[in-house]
Amino acid sequence: MAVNLDAINVLAELEHFKIEFEYGSGNELKTLCPFHSDENPSCFINTEKREFCCKAAGCERSGDLITFLAAKTKKSRAQIIVELSQRYSLENEDENQIIDFRTVEQFYLAEIPRQLLNELYKRGITDEDISYYRIGFDFSTKRITVPIRNSEGLFVNIRKYLPGAPGPEKFKNSKGHGKIRLYPIEQLRFNTIMICGGELKAIAAARFLNQHNIGAISATCGESNWSKDLTDNFISKHVIICFDVDDSGENAAKIRARILHRVAASTRILTLPLDKQKYPKGDINDFIGQENRQDLFELLSNDEVCQTYVPLFTKQLDNSETATKLHLSEAIAAKNVGTRVAIDSVLSSIDTAPFVVPKNVFATCDRSQKVCSICNIFRCKENELYELNSESSSLLEMVHSRKNAHREALMESLGIPKKCPVVEFHPNNFNNYEDTRLSPQLEITDRATDRFLHPSLILANENIKLELNESYELTGRNWPHPQTQQSTLILSDYKQTVDALSNYKLSDEYKEKLKCFMPNTWDQNGLKEKLDSVYSDLASNVTRIFSRQPLHLAIDLCYHSPLFINFDGEQTKGWLEILILGDSAQGKSVVSTKLKAFYGLGEKVESKNATVAGLLGGLQKTGDRWFVTWGLFPNQDKRLLILEELKGMSQETFAKLTDMRSSGLAEIPKIEKRRTHARTRLIALSNTRSGRELRGYTYGVKAIEELIGSIEDVRRFDFALICSNEDVPQELINIPSFERENIDHKYTSDLCRNLILWAWTANCSFERDAEKQIYLSAGELPNKFHDSIPLVDKGSMRHKLARLAAALAARTFSHDEEYNVLVRKCHVDYIIQFLTECYSAKSFGYDKYTETLIDSQKLQDENKIIHEFNNIENPKEFCRKLLYANSVDAVDIADFYGSDRETANNLLGLLVRKNAVYRAMGRYYKYPQFIDKLRYWQSNGVLKGKPEYLKKKEEKF
Repeated sequence: MAVNLDAINVLAELEHFKIEFEYGSGNELKTLCPFHSDENPSCFINTEKREFCCKAAGCERSGDLITFLAAKTKKSRAQIIVELSQRYSLENEDENQIIDFRTVEQFYLAEIPRQLLNELYKRGITDEDISYYRIGFDFSTKRITVPIRNSEGLFVNIRKYLPGAPGPEKFKNSKGHGKIRLYPIEQLRFNTIMICGGELKAIAAARFLNQHNIGAISATCGESNWSKDLTDNFISKHVIICFDVDDSGENAAKIRARILHRVAASTRILTLPLDKQKYPKGDINDFIGQENRQDLFELLSNDEVCQTYVPLFTKQLDNSETATKLHLSEAIAAKNVGTRVAIDSVLSSIDTAPFVVPKNVFATCDRSQKVCSICNIFRCKENELYELNSESSSLLEMVHSRKNAHREALMESLGIPKKCPVVEFHPNNFNNYEDTRLSPQLEITDRATDRFLHPSLILANENIKLELNESYELTGRNWPHPQTQQSTLILSDYKQTVDALSNYKLSDEYKEKLKCFMPNTWDQNGLKEKLDSVYSDLASNVTRIFSRQPLHLAIDLCYHSPLFINFDGEQTKGWLEILILGDSAQGKSVVSTKLKAFYGLGEKVESKNATVAGLLGGLQKTGDRWFVTWGLFPNQDKRLLILEELKGMSQETFAKLTDMRSSGLAEIPKIEKRRTHARTRLIALSNTRSGRELRGYTYGVKAIEELIGSIEDVRRFDFALICSNEDVPQELINIPSFERENIDHKYTSDLCRNLILWAWTANCSFERDAEKQIYLSAGELPNKFHDSIPLVDKGSMRHKLARLAAALAARTFSHDEEYNVLVRKCHVDYIIQFLTECYSAKSFGYDKYTETLIDSQKLQDENKIIHEFNNIENPKEFCRKLLYANSVDAVDIADFYGSDRETANNLLGLLVRKNAVYRAMGRYYKYPQFIDKLRYWQSNGVLKGKPEYLKKKEEKF
């Protein structure tokens, strides 16, 4: 609150506080300085400016009159302001906030409708109250008006009341006048004050309590809100809080008591003895209005209903107390404030630097104060070391405030009365507390994937470093934050744990039930028959997308891929990354969305406007603090992520995920290097980046290159599927449901979900014949599909085939005696056939593209090129320069040739036509076959010396 210093009479206040002074020159007074040992008056007070300044060498303190009075009387500045406000009007009210009294009178003189007037009477409001407080009626809004005054008696708001309206609609402020105030403000004159939950409640209570020298007041914001500017009004007062009897009222009363007990002389909570069945939201108006009511004043002496508030943090905390195991969402509930809890959570965010707070302190005092009798440390030895409880709520004040707030927090933690003016603290050792955000573990039994972030302080352990995105069991207590009242966990102990997915174990019951996914025979025909059965069921009863079995299978392979596979004697990556590119309305999104909901696993996100920080992780600003936070991929570690409409993401953004996709590790190199696992199954869905239909591409596979950009990012996809609008005839799509075959729903959500969880947690191995077939096919497939668009490539194809075959094995519940995934040769054969059919489809055209590419790179008319080279003055030198140049243009050829530009252009044209070179970005590059020929010609005498006509020409001269 801005203080109106001009209203204060300096001379009168110095006399009031019994401060001796001398008159100086002009408007100045001289007095002893309270900030140092002053025997001769060195402090000057300007009575006009109401400021002081000490002129003693080494002190030179200055400030306003309130600061001087606070130091002189050893009181807080807030206490001085409250005391002065009893004698002066200190509020600086904006003129625009003042409401003309004639407006208030106009509402007051309006006749309140009988129905609304009866509502006021029911709430204990009398005609005298209506007259005194100028309660009226606004015809335009059809609401009762309650004018609000400030400490100067000026009207600064008109609250408009509609009885029976829901929650926030019950009271409305005048526009632009919504500042939270106390009402009726004149009730602050009482030393004992009851705080009520509304204006009408305060009016009714005041009529009964004022005669007993007790005030009644309310904030103009209901029970659940408060302004810190109001707190100082209750310094040294005896406070009674009386809110509604429902749960929200009880919780609000505790929160208000927790705020005010720091400044009040005493704090009590009055629970009205109302029948909750008759008055489920009963309040003081109900109590006053009921028949045969008890006297409100008498309730205040009843210790059963009017209890002294004892905050939990003043009780002696015992960290050896057994912690109650709770879910994170339960641990932060109001009913568990102060309870010692143990939770399993994931560390989702962490501040870039820890807080440093005292671990133990020395406390010194003169033991001569009035409050020493109730001080916890009064009987302790001098210079004794006091240990601060590592789960105390006072830590919240020390880590989120300036150093000058530490004193009050330490006093509270050690049980020292807040009125003690002399105690001093000297920290001995310190602890680090990490400011973090926790999220619940993703439970495999819970289909919800929302992960809220909850603030927490964790005591750092030198032996176990906190790692982002890891699971921990943490122990501590839940406290309301002293500044915001937001639930905050203070955790003193933690240990790393495995997450819920890692604990999954296939039960004997499901070992039997999942056999329904096994084929009758372990061969390609058996697999085909079983997969046809599964996808007929899912298409008919789940997705309602028909004649798209490759689409269902592609998504399913990703879902069923094991995390790791044991292939060729080593453990390697098993999780799949699948790309599905297609025209609009081909079922990509529908199938993925409905299967995700059916399985209850995975998370789907839009790629539009996606950032590297959102996908991988980065620094996130919360308030004025920076937290390291992981993105979608690390958060779905060991699970599955569906990226919808990949074309909405820039190629540059997607390219920055390359290392993470390859290694399964996300890394943030900023501030302090952070790494975490990101072994995330990926299904990327998209239309073409250009927006054209796939039939507009000569080869559909080129649309993949256009979408992804970098060939390294294309290479990391294990499989790609193209869905063209020409794949399925319209007559098969437009068949009414009642004309389609009715398929029994055999493969239920529960069975499919448990099959996937088994695939995600089981080990995986290969039969020897399966490994042999993978190596054989990995050598053959690159001959059919060129690695210039490396969906198929020589280096990684064996691993891609192994991962796809392992996923198919899991999909068909193929297992060994220990129920590990077992990959058979039939799985490899089926995958090779499936992959070949998909890549050779008309819409994909990977095979045709390969044929064209190979043909375009096949050197033609070799003898013609040799003949042209041998006509050059020095063909061997020309060949050497051409061979070792990475790229050339017409100028380079002219220089190598020793000819004019036209001749060089003609030779370049010949090389292009004969598939020796190709042009890219203004330069010419050699095809591999031409490079081989150049080497051969140079070293095997194909190129001769100077031509005969040149030799004769030289001899002639």
